[in-house]
Amino acid sequence: MEDVDDEIEGLEASLTEARRFLDEQLSSIDNVDGKAIQLFQVVTVLVGLLLSLLSFVYDGREAAAVGLLNPLTLAGVAFLMGAMAAAAITYSTGEYHAGVGVEDLRWIAEEGYADGEFRRGLHEDLLIGYADWIEANERANQRQGAFITTTILAIIYGVAFLAVGVVSVLLPNLWLPFAAVLGIVLAGITWLLEPIKGLRAIGRR
Repeated sequence: MEDVDDEIEGLEASLTEARRFLDEQLSSIDNVDGKAIQLFQVVTVLVGLLLSLLSFVYDGREAAAVGLLNPLTLAGVAFLMGAMAAAAITYSTGEYHAGVGVEDLRWIAEEGYADGEFRRGLHEDLLIGYADWIEANERANQRQGAFITTTILAIIYGVAFLAVGVVSVLLPNLWLPFAAVLGIVLAGITWLLEPIKGLRAIGRR
């Protein structure tokens, strides 16, 4: 009897640790969801400001507006739109498993376990369930991490291309050195964030 109690006590300790880890995963997913919404709102504001600026420039100055609508600025807008899409995907992929569901509770109440095996059987099944939920949440965390990184990079690239496009119109003699320096900075940021590695990890799962 004492051995059984010790075993159940060990199972309970394992369940407590598993619940703590699952709660941390859920908190991480919620945080990423919040960041995705904020980034989506930021990009929406940026695109709105760009449209307002172009409308202001176009009013009576068609040549200047056409000059600003060059391939570089259009690429910047495309990156920003891509960032909005990536942010939306980040939020939509934030599916998670929070623990015991309704069907599990009904099964326990209606069918349950054999007499004398209830606590042990319940604890063992819960541990298996926690392992599955943690694994599923880990995949969700990896997906969100890859897409939120892609969102951030798309915003950075979008702003960078817009800046180069504007400089090429206002300061045509300086835009190439400016673009070269900015390209080195972008390469460094991309290398640090490693978005391709995250996307490949998703593809392997």
